[in-house]
Amino acid sequence: ISEKLIPILLVVQTIVLLANIITPVTFTVTAEGMYEETAIDLIEEGFLAVTSVLTAIMILKSHNPFSQKAAALTFIVLPLIEFVLIGGSFGEASQYGIVLMSLIIMYCVIFNAKSRKLASTETELNMATEIQTGMLPSIFPAFPERPEFDIHASMDPAKEVGGDFYDFFMIDDDHLGMVIADVSGKGVPAALFMMSSKILINDHALMGGSPAEILERGNKQICANNDAHMFVTVWLGILEISTGKLTTASAGHEYPIINTTGKYVLLKDKHGLAIGAFEMSKYKNTELQLKKGDSIFVYTDGVAEATDANNQLFGTDRTLEAL
Repeated sequence: ISEKLIPILLVVQTIVLLANIITPVTFTVTAEGMYEETAIDLIEEGFLAVTSVLTAIMILKSHNPFSQKAAALTFIVLPLIEFVLIGGSFGEASQYGIVLMSLIIMYCVIFNAKSRKLASTETELNMATEIQTGMLPSIFPAFPERPEFDIHASMDPAKEVGGDFYDFFMIDDDHLGMVIADVSGKGVPAALFMMSSKILINDHALMGGSPAEILERGNKQICANNDAHMFVTVWLGILEISTGKLTTASAGHEYPIINTTGKYVLLKDKHGLAIGAFEMSKYKNTELQLKKGDSIFVYTDGVAEATDANNQLFGTDRTLEAL
């Protein structure tokens, strides 16, 4: 009832205040410059009392912390006390000063409460960032005892935590597994889904099989427990170190960029659906023969879709030029 009545009363108050500009409604000014109240002024004071009570009811019934309720109530109580004690002697102009003081008190209490909550959230997010970063390989050179290949990776999330991830690991002495992925969404939900996806893909890769088979097994397991309906695009490659044969499979991820002729070009490999999108998804392998000096660059859409101050995309062409 209070929520419905207050807007109606405020409309009436606005009409009365505007009407007073044209014709004396709540007060008149005499030839001597003195203010004289009209009969309707009592109604306005009654309006003040009614709206104050209704607002106080709404504040007290709210689910906000007590400190915020108390701060909001000062906006009602202090002007009323000032009006009763000194309004008759010094006029109502001092009301504005007391209202300003009430607003300052409200702001300080509510701002401090929010600041404490934000500080707590920031601390938790910083811890989440450290946990997420700690799950990704970050020591380079990664395999100093293996001169046959070199690998490097980095990740810069758009927020404190994100859904992109990479991984690389030795499956056995002659096979190097490489993963890059991009979870739908950003923030904490994406980070949680990212960590579970990373662990699943790593586990299935160590169990053996081709990249396509690994993605199919991982997809079925993720789909079986995916109530949030999230998905992740994945590029998975397995390098046979002794021969240089690279076998890859893609679950809707960005095309890799390869350099086998002295120039970087897009490798338009065979794509399947993102993992988590459909339980029965099938994936296909792509084979590539790498020789000494060849290189491959895999990335997420954060590279090509980075924007400048004019909202222009960095784009795939510039990525190729930069490489």
